Amino acid sequence: MERRNAVCQREPNQYWTAWRGLSHVGRFDLPAGSQELVEVTFTAAVVTSAPPTLISFTNQPVAQQVSDVRGNLLPADYFGGTLFISPVIYEADVSPRPNGDKAVTITDWVIVGRFAARLDTPASASEFQRADCAPRSTLGDGRISITDWVQAGRYAAGLDPLTPVGGPTSPAPAATTSVKSSGPRPLSARQIQAIDTSMNQGQSGTISVRLQAQGNENALGFSLLFDPAKLTYTGASLGSGASGASLNVNTDAINSGQLGFALGLSAGHSFVAGLDELVTVTFQAATSATGSVSVAFVDEPIFREVSDSGANSLAADYGPGTIVINPLPSLRISQSDQTITLAWPSWAANFVVQQADPSAASLNWTSLSVTPTITSNEYIVTLPMTGTTKFYRLQKQ
Repeated sequence: MERRNAVCQREPNQYWTAWRGLSHVGRFDLPAGSQELVEVTFTAAVVTSAPPTLISFTNQPVAQQVSDVRGNLLPADYFGGTLFISPVIYEADVSPRPNGDKAVTITDWVIVGRFAARLDTPASASEFQRADCAPRSTLGDGRISITDWVQAGRYAAGLDPLTPVGGPTSPAPAATTSVKSSGPRPLSARQIQAIDTSMNQGQSGTISVRLQAQGNENALGFSLLFDPAKLTYTGASLGSGASGASLNVNTDAINSGQLGFALGLSAGHSFVAGLDELVTVTFQAATSATGSVSVAFVDEPIFREVSDSGANSLAADYGPGTIVINPLPSLRISQSDQTITLAWPSWAANFVVQQADPSAASLNWTSLSVTPTITSNEYIVTLPMTGTTKFYRLQKQ
């Protein structure tokens, strides 16, 4: 007995195709052999796993039958098919490394932040493509920076719907951003400024980096360049205007005098409009260093960028600062009649005079409770002669 087979076949993409053919009812038989009857197109749902989907024959709503041109029922076997839908891969899905897990959570945000801070590097083109998730409209721009960190946070917080991966699979040519003119300038518009400070030879001091905010800034990235022969980096912390922010510090190029910072608030939040202290950076001056040391903004190891809470890059100006390294001050002592005069340089404003009694079992230094005057660029303290020996010294406050 001749039998006819109706078979569903699957294609490798996300659409299922059946047979297609042409029949003139009541006039012609179909040619012998394999014939495509119809083509059926489906739109696949977004899935995160790849279980097989069965396409089978049924009698509803149309019964399974094969007829000849005379209306005689012909025997036939019906064979279903199997459809495999490729699972979707999402933008910003980088955790666990290197393949992700078809979800975007807080760990993905942390890892994208480490990529933006250059603390880690994508291991493959696929991982780079997933991490480079901003701008969202173009599924990336060939650079993993602060806006990608913010966008990953928006996905993790459910502020934006998860988006199938796309965009560049490798870094774009490095963008060049010129360093702004040296020297402190008045803050205007949106500006990140390193604030001038001073310190003494062989001692530590702190420089503050501040943001003149417009009230829509969510995260920032920048790098500082300094002279490593004169300054040694010893630590950094969030400033008073960045309480609660996450901070990544990149010290990979510290021996070359380059130091990177990436900091951001939680998703959907912004810095308060006005002057906000972002970070404080502590350096120790070399014992032989004197004079001025510039602290400039550069793009390595972390690219300069300001992002709003929607992962949009914001224009900003960057103002370098200066650290003045003073020699250690010396205390000058002189006598006139029944008084002694203690004097030291007026630039050493953070030093006080202390005294001790050398006849005591151990030296116990105490600060003098007297307010100095300033004469000829010196702090001056005048004390009466007491007839007893005293030691005096300058001590940094």
